[in-house]
Amino acid sequence: MIKDVLEQYPLKIFTPGSVCGYAEVQRDPERFPHYAEVIAWIELLIMKPNPELGRAGPVCPRVHLALEQNLLKFATIRTKDATAEEAVCKCEAAVEAFYGLFPNRDEWPLSCLLILFPDIKRGQASDFIDGGHRRLRKTFIKNGLMLGEFHPHSTVPGTYNPAFRAMRAPMPLFAVRAISEHDHKFLVRSDFPAAERLECLNALLDFVGDKLESKTKAEVEAVLLELRKQCEGSSNHAVDAPRRGHLRP
Repeated sequence: MIKDVLEQYPLKIFTPGSVCGYAEVQRDPERFPHYAEVIAWIELLIMKPNPELGRAGPVCPRVHLALEQNLLKFATIRTKDATAEEAVCKCEAAVEAFYGLFPNRDEWPLSCLLILFPDIKRGQASDFIDGGHRRLRKTFIKNGLMLGEFHPHSTVPGTYNPAFRAMRAPMPLFAVRAISEHDHKFLVRSDFPAAERLECLNALLDFVGDKLESKTKAEVEAVLLELRKQCEGSSNHAVDAPRRGHLRP
């Protein structure tokens, strides 16, 4: 039953004929002009160091391996209202879609699904992308996935240099990938409620806790302890939202 769902969802939520891999776009960029534009951005900016990044190395250290192994896939979703509500309605099923498109567990560390939204005007993407991300990210994390929010006018601060805008892309898109042992840095952002950070860090330990270095794991557990204290007795403690079946195989 689960296998059937995983196989069907990519066809149901994405524009027919829009799902393809990096190699296919490279062979026929005129057929996929939006994807080709994103690839150019990846190759010119994301795969290279940036003096404003705040650390050594490329902006994304693993993307070149994903391209070499053709583990970067693209898909398109058409939109009408460009609201956060529409983002939740149309993108929540990307959890199932990711695992359907990347069934090989050994490939998850490098696999990435980029979902583009060509109907959203580039200067009006914040509600859909940023608002949608705020409402969707916990669902993805609790199913073993990270959801990246990208658009041309993103104001999300960089992890190592708050002035660096790492989430700016040439067009509105979501990036879906498997959670990794390095993601604790992104899950403690103070712009998310304490109760949500608590749930997300617990999910991180569930999925990759055994891969964390002892020092990092101790730091995460210390943050969890402080978050539990903040949440205890608080009337604002969020009720745990139901998972979508904890779909990670």
